[in-house]
Amino acid sequence: MDTVTLATIIPLFIIGPLAIAPAFAWKSRIGTIISMTLTAASHIIFWLIMGSILMRELGIFTYAAAWEIVTLVTISCIAVDAREIPWRLRKPK
Repeated sequence: MDTVTLATIIPLFIIGPLAIAPAFAWKSRIGTIISMTLTAASHIIFWLIMGSILMRELGIFTYAAAWEIVTLVTISCIAVDAREIPWRLRKPK
């Protein structure tokens, strides 16, 4: 596995979900949508690239799976609360 790829994807997997908190706290609709989309994309890429490696290393897999569960619960809570986010991002005139 390329070291640059690993050095990029692992921090995105860990830090990506943390970007949701400020976007949601500041009630930024666009920021919340973008951060949730980037988090989902980085997690899918992480598991596609690292899945076979992590299956061999049970300890690392356990931490990655726990972080994934925390992320999924957080995103699910935000998505449920986002019912107030209208489909149109602009305010009507």
